[in-house]
Amino acid sequence: MQDKTLTLDFGWAGFTRHVANGKDHKATTDPAIETERVEHLAQAIPTRSWSTRSAGAGSRGQRVYAWGYLALNSTDCEGERGLLIRWNRRKDEYAYYLTYLPEGEANLARLIRIAGLRWPIETTFQDAKGCFGLDEHQMRKWTSVHRWLTLALLAATATAIAHRQAAHRGSRLTLTGLARLYGEITRTHHDQEFHYQWADWICDQNEQAWSSTAPAASPHD
Repeated sequence: MQDKTLTLDFGWAGFTRHVANGKDHKATTDPAIETERVEHLAQAIPTRSWSTRSAGAGSRGQRVYAWGYLALNSTDCEGERGLLIRWNRRKDEYAYYLTYLPEGEANLARLIRIAGLRWPIETTFQDAKGCFGLDEHQMRKWTSVHRWLTLALLAATATAIAHRQAAHRGSRLTLTGLARLYGEITRTHHDQEFHYQWADWICDQNEQAWSSTAPAASPHD
């Protein structure tokens, strides 16, 4: 989900950045020209100006797309605002990124590399959820949730570091495989009674949290 209320003021800091936007977002290449939808601006890019490059490795190999770039109105900032378009030729789908490059750093390859970081970030969160229970907390209070998330991310970080070190030594074990191996090694086996008691405790905590946050009944009810 994209936040359309985000103010895209890219001129306030001197580093490269971009924000994904929908095709209905409006921009302009010249202050004297009215803004247009980015999907219409993309149509003005000549066919010869599209560059086929990889956005990095994915689960099925290199993620190769056609990329187009269009400089936007940058009169009120020191660097260059631009529109980066990713075109999936096979599906005929487009993705649009509003970009900013500091002065003297106009580099399409750099923008494509940053755009490609979205995939590893998403897979990292998927691994943290699937292997370390990032989203499995059953608490209602922020302090408890914060503790759970901190421990889950700490375990994910430690495993990622161990996986990188193992890969340098020639290990073919994936990050997910290593996490599951750790889980089996460190897993403590309990009898059925323990699980029942643990479930009861969780239910009691949830009821206490709910009663503390539920609105008080009106005396007229």
